[in-house]
Amino acid sequence: MSEWQPIETAPKDGTAILVRFKHLNFKYAKTDEERDLWHEICVAKWIDHNDGGWTWYGICGQATHWMPLPDPPKAD
Repeated sequence: MSEWQPIETAPKDGTAILVRFKHLNFKYAKTDEERDLWHEICVAKWIDHNDGGWTWYGICGQATHWMPLPDPPKAD
């Protein structure tokens, strides 16, 4: 699977995945270029602590889509 999937279908077992987040200020963007600035892709994982949720480092926002992490490069 290499296509972006709806966040509702993401694994919630602690697996690290790529998640696309939309910043809450996205609604104030007036152009497509501005809207692109309010998105970020982060490595995230689901945790069950405090009723569950996504944990990541990066933009503050709402998770919208996900995909698996790519395979790491092969050792030389």
